[in-house]
Order: sequence, then C-alpha cells, then structure tokens
Amino acid sequence: MLNLEDLGEEGFLERLATWVKTRNPAVRISIGDDALVLRDGTVVTSDSYEEGVHFSRLYFSPEDIGFKAAAATLSDLAAMGAEPICFLLNLFAPPRCEIDFLKRLYSGMEEVCGRLGVEIAGGDSVASDKLILSCTALGKTTDPLLRSGALAGDLLYLSGFPGLSRVGQQALRRGVEGFEDAKRRHLRPQPRIALGIALRGKVSACMDVSDGISTDAGRLAKASKVKLVVEYERLPRHPELLAFAEQYGGHWDSLALNGGEDYELLFTASHDLPDCIADLPIHRIGRIEEGKGAFLEIGGELRPLLPKGWDHFSK
Repeated sequence: MLNLEDLGEEGFLERLATWVKTRNPAVRISIGDDALVLRDGTVVTSDSYEEGVHFSRLYFSPEDIGFKAAAATLSDLAAMGAEPICFLLNLFAPPRCEIDFLKRLYSGMEEVCGRLGVEIAGGDSVASDKLILSCTALGKTTDPLLRSGALAGDLLYLSGFPGLSRVGQQALRRGVEGFEDAKRRHLRPQPRIALGIALRGKVSACMDVSDGISTDAGRLAKASKVKLVVEYERLPRHPELLAFAEQYGGHWDSLALNGGEDYELLFTASHDLPDCIADLPIHRIGRIEEGKGAFLEIGGELRPLLPKGWDHFSK
C-alpha cells in the first residue's frame, strides 16, 4: 500500500491538491505557494517545529527555540512580500515542562516579533509527550509575490549565503569552536521581511529557501512552468562555508545547494537588480528559460538539479 515515505513531501502535496476543492471566492491563492492569500490582501501561513526534528535542546536555548520557530514562520510572509501583523502559537508540551523554560521560549518569540512589530495574539496549549510548536502568522499585502510568475528570459537571484545554516548545525552538533556566523544563522534565522516588501513590483516570482536550493528551485520552476538554470560559478560562497568544507571533508557546493533552513529569498526578475537591497547582499545565481525542470550548469554543461534538500517523508 502506498504511504508517505513512497510519495515524499512534494508528492503528498500534489495528491492533497486533488483531494480538496477551491470553493470560496474570497480565497485568491490556496495550496501551492508559501502562504494563503485572501482577496482582501490578508496573508496566512502556518508551520510546525518538533523537538528532535527541527531543534535539539543540546545546543538550542529556550530563547533560541522560540526565536527560530517565530522567525521561520514569518519567513513565509517575507516570501509573499507581506507586512506581518500577528502570530499565534499552538503549544504541545509535556505536563512536567518547567514554566521558566516556557517563559524563556516565549521571550525568544517576543524578541523577533517585537523587532518586526508583530503581536503574539494567542493560540492553544495541549499536553504532549514531546515539545511541538505549531505556528500561524498573518500579514497583509495587496501585491503578493508568488512562485508562479517567472518567465523565460528572467534572471534568477538569491539573497544572502546558502548553506550557512547547515554549516552552523553541523558545527553545533560536533561541538567545534568558531563558525559563529553559521551558528547564529542556524539558531536565529532572520526573516527577510524588509527585502520581501522592497521586492514588490520589481520581481516576477519569489519564495523562501527553507529546504535547500536544490529542492526549492525545482518548486519555483514547477509553479512557473519554466526551466530554471542555476549557474554553478555564480553561487555565493561564505568564508565559513568554505572553511568548514575544507576542515571537515565536505563539499562546499553540496552544503550550498542542499543545506536547508537558510530562510533567504529566491526570486526572479526581468532586469538586472542591485547587489544590495534592504541592506542585504543580492546575488544573481542563474536564469530562466523555456522548458521545465531545474538544472545546474557547470562549465557550460547542464545537469538535472536533483532535489536533495530536506524532505520530511522521503526515504
């Protein structure tokens, strides 16, 4: 019998889209993008974070857990070019979870939400065997950025440096010193809200990179029904990424392409964009052509860009 492991996360979402119907005219964008968009410009997203899957208390403080859960959820609003309004948390926690731990967790959420003017507006609490944070964020925009607008001839851009969060995760797990930028990127990612807002009206398609370029680039190509080409020589390389790969025997390009949880923005535009937008470095990393699928160009040769990023259900 077919199961989730056979389909993988992407296959499951494709099936899900056929099981439910679009029936309410108030809904503008439903399943298939970074967030739900209503006709009045309201943007809604939800995400979940489970202990042992998304974070470990071995190197995440309670504040880090709360900060990352809120920031990663708000990243979906950034991808839509939305201004965030409020945040809700459904907290699943063991009954013996210490109140001081929860206070510190909420203080981490309050830190990132306060910085962005987002109100923590409630949620729910449920007894559970392990700590799980089920988050919802609401925002507003009349001009949402979508995954589905890329056109042949567009240029492909990425904010920041890919693979840095994966380096931070591995450095924290190994207990190695240094790599402070990478560790900070993993523990406390920054939702690119200002960048998303600045890109409104300037880009043709946009999404956040939560599961790695190799996976998310394919999603953008599929949504836009185009061929997406990542140009290997243009991939940005953070010094800590190169240093980690050299010291610990990894491949920098594998970390950059497949490392998830960077929460940078991947977007397309019909024209050249500045190297810096909203005080963030912007890198042109490829192009859009007629066709379908995602590819990696190395030395003029095109190879399929296989989705090797994070997948909850993949074998």
